[in-house]
Formats: sequence, structure tokens, C-alpha cells
Amino acid sequence: MKKLIAILIVLMFAFVPTAFAEGGGGSVGDDFGEAYTTKDEPDQGGECPITNIKGKVAACKSCHTLIENDGKVIWGLKEITPFSAFSPPNGAVFKIIDGETVGWYDFDYVEDLQVRNVIEYFYRHKIKRIIFNVDSYGGSAFDGYSISNLFDQYEGKIVIETRLQSQAMSAGFLVLVAGHRGHRYVSPMATLMWHEIAYWAFLKKITPSSSEQEAAVMRMLQDVANEFLASRSNMTKEKIDSEIANKDWFFNGKQAVEMGFADELIE
Repeated sequence: MKKLIAILIVLMFAFVPTAFAEGGGGSVGDDFGEAYTTKDEPDQGGECPITNIKGKVAACKSCHTLIENDGKVIWGLKEITPFSAFSPPNGAVFKIIDGETVGWYDFDYVEDLQVRNVIEYFYRHKIKRIIFNVDSYGGSAFDGYSISNLFDQYEGKIVIETRLQSQAMSAGFLVLVAGHRGHRYVSPMATLMWHEIAYWAFLKKITPSSSEQEAAVMRMLQDVANEFLASRSNMTKEKIDSEIANKDWFFNGKQAVEMGFADELIE
């Protein structure tokens, strides 16, 4: 009898580990999930439900991280720099101002091709407003005329806003004034300057006839610019002519608004 009981005890202990391994410990696996599994499983890949990016699950951390949401720590998308996937030309950037996405261009040297590329880029990307942040000593008068015409061509398609907090001189002043009416802003302490068109020649043959012809051409170019400025301000062409005769005409942002060269002060 004792021998039978001993055999039963041995058999009982022999079957218990086998039963636990085959299913008796299933609840432990349910509680700890994959942490309980020691078997290495191949990464079958998948698709992110948020970004729809397909790839290996192990690569998930390239765009996800732990974030806090309503006091809970959850998996979420990593924060990235806005518009980092875009590359506007010539140093232009996207900006979000008062909830609106706008194009921004720090305008210094007057060069029409750069401006054209910037406007075309933002227009192609459905931007409704471009801000030209003017800080310019000027440049080519012909480029200034070209940029002014370019601004006019986009009127009604995209808002061209000009802003000035420093200086806008010569052709730079022309570009500032060329901004769309109602969208030209200046700081009260900004410096603006307009003057007669000039050019320099070195070792150039000059005759009385050539001088007279050159003077006529320069007067024609000056009249075109002054007539444009008069059309975008409260000034007459004759008043502008007199202010720049043989001198540089300087004034500040507050005076620019009073004369109609700008629409509103930046406070």
C-alpha cells in the first residue's frame, strides 16, 4: 500500500509541470503579452495608421515617440519643423501669421529674376499672400520697373504686401511703393529716399549730341518712375520732380503714410 502511494505521488509531480507548460500558465502569457514570449519572431512589416507609411515595425520610432495627452503617456507623432519639406527659392520661407500661412521674403537687393521666382513659387503652392520685408539701399532702376510691373500682374491673384522697418532707398523705395494698395506698411522711424536716376561711365566718349540724347533718355526714364510714384500716392508728379531736383529726398515712415507712399504704420 505504501509503495502504491509513493508511485502516485511521483506521477503527480511528473504531470504538473507538463500541464502548466502546455496551457496551465496561459494566464501569465495573457497578462504580460509579448514580454512573456522568448521566441524571436521576424518583423513582418506593417503600415502606420496615421501616416500610411509602410515598412518594418521596428522603424516606427523614426516618426513616433512617447507624448503626454490629457495626463496620459501615449504613442504619438514626433514634432517636426513646419514646412521642412519645402524649399522656397532665394531664402524665402513659409510663415504662419495669425493662423494664416503666408510667403515671406527678406528683400534687399533689387533683382527682378529673384523676385519673379519667389512669387511664382508661392503662387504655385496656392499661397494667398506674400510679404516682402524690405531692407534695401536700391539697385537697378530697370529691375525696379520690372518688379513693379510684376506686382501689378499678380493683382487679384495673390496679395503682394510690402513692409518696411529699416530703409528703402532708390529702387528699393520704388518696390516698397509698388506693393498692393492697402498692404504697404512702414515703421514710423523707417528711412525712405528717392532721387534722380543716375549712371556712371568710365572712359566713355561724350559729344554735345550724345550728351543731349542721353539727357533726353534719362528724363524719359525719370518721368516714367515719377508718374508711377504719383499714381501710388497723394503726390503730384510735379511735386515729386521738385523734391528730387539735384538732391536726394529723405523722409521717415510717418511722412510716407501722410504722402500716400505707404498705407499704414507698423506700431
